[in-house]
Amino acid sequence: MAEAPLLALRNLRVAYGSRAVLEVEALELEVGGRLVLLGPSGSGKSTLVQAILGLLPAGAELSGSLAFEGRELGALAARERRQLLGRTIGAVFQDPQAALDPLQRVGAQLAEALAVHGVTGSAALERARELVQRAGLDEVERVLASYPHQLSGGMRQRVLVTLALAHRPRLILADEPTSSLDPALGAQVLELLEQEAASAGAAVLLVTHDLALARRRARTLAVLEQGRLVEHGPAERVLAAPASAVTRSLIAARRALEQRPAPAPAGVAAGPLLELHGVGHSWRVRRGLLRTAEVHGLSALDLELASGARAALLGASGSGKSTLARIAAGLLAPARGRALWHTRDGAALALGARRPSERARIGRELGLVLQDPAASLDPRWRAGRIVGEAPRVHGLATGAALDARVAGLLERLGLRPEHAQRLPHQLSGGERARLAWARALSADPRFLVLDEACSSLDARLVAELVALLEERHAQSGLGWLCVTHDLTLARRLATRVLVLERGALVESGTPEEVLARPKHAVTQALLASGAELSGA
Repeated sequence: MAEAPLLALRNLRVAYGSRAVLEVEALELEVGGRLVLLGPSGSGKSTLVQAILGLLPAGAELSGSLAFEGRELGALAARERRQLLGRTIGAVFQDPQAALDPLQRVGAQLAEALAVHGVTGSAALERARELVQRAGLDEVERVLASYPHQLSGGMRQRVLVTLALAHRPRLILADEPTSSLDPALGAQVLELLEQEAASAGAAVLLVTHDLALARRRARTLAVLEQGRLVEHGPAERVLAAPASAVTRSLIAARRALEQRPAPAPAGVAAGPLLELHGVGHSWRVRRGLLRTAEVHGLSALDLELASGARAALLGASGSGKSTLARIAAGLLAPARGRALWHTRDGAALALGARRPSERARIGRELGLVLQDPAASLDPRWRAGRIVGEAPRVHGLATGAALDARVAGLLERLGLRPEHAQRLPHQLSGGERARLAWARALSADPRFLVLDEACSSLDARLVAELVALLEERHAQSGLGWLCVTHDLTLARRLATRVLVLERGALVESGTPEEVLARPKHAVTQALLASGAELSGA
């Protein structure tokens, strides 16, 4: 007699009023199974995970059968469901910033997660240290004593993994668990998930948009498109001979990004646009109860980018990439050194300037797309207002002209007219990303700072955004600094590649020089890990 599935979905439907966002007739995950859920941004992948966890937003209507170990999850009392979460079902969410409590240190959050299910005292502390270390986080005591905002995005993601694995659950739901990690740490986290799952006999439901990851890690592959299951079967068969148009389009988009050569270096305007001279930044964090330590994000870094420059910034998680991006975008004033922005009229203004008039002049010319669009969009503003704010403030358009500008930009980014009236939480992750890009481009900037802006997006959407950047570069000379873990994207977008390690710039050159003939050990390790993660 065949063993009953661990997780079984039957006629599952999630809707907001009359608008259905997920309709799955049948999907099963067996005990100890490995299922990868693939699909473009907005296809319903994260909605399915939220439905299993009982974390659907207010207003969502759930119907159909959702059974775990033979029990209907929807019929469980709140207390029974809470007992399942954490102990029997572990989850790694896509957005670590939103999933972690900003007011509690990491160690306290781990201790709380363990204590809820009866692990306390020295046993809890030892388990917390073990999990943090196994997740690849150095300086265990510093990590445990830090608040989430004192860690890099990749470090926060690995903290989420430790929380998910704290009780060796029977089912692990991993929603884009490696999207914010460099290739080496991405491979390490996936190995950790698989090892823990194997030792506990747990099943894994892995949500991803990454075809290379799906090809290497999946036993069974399910493909979603517009909330419907369009393909399901052994991963090798689905990827080798896809039956659905959406699977074929995802594969084709990724191949197009990989096969097209990096752009040839083009002439740029004389003189610098962005200058960093001896820029350093650090902060103090606790180590234990009484001791503190200084953590260096950047160390005496020099960088100059001209108007129209196309640069990619690589480095391991925690190397200082996001710190550099925030300084370059004027969000963070450097503790040491000078960071200058050269405006169209020739003025040299300090990035991170305190005067509102100077900040406005820089903001008119500088756009920013952060790794986590949900955290960077005002939750109280509708999409149309978010996109129209910069053109209105800078006097570029008003009234009907502003409405037309917003509508045109939303359409160019693949959003429908009705999206203009929605709040950020009413959009999918991919739609929020499109909205963040539309806002960054709304005032026709000269330069963009892109901090892992494509890390959680599917290949089709990345290809669309790459085409848009190239179009803007050809039309207006738009330049960018693209912080990324994706080596394919770096090759595709950049004429200059920069590599950071522990806050220092260790390698710089053309894609051919840095990515084909790397000199530094850090670059060589990133390339090797990228090849391993993709199965090359």
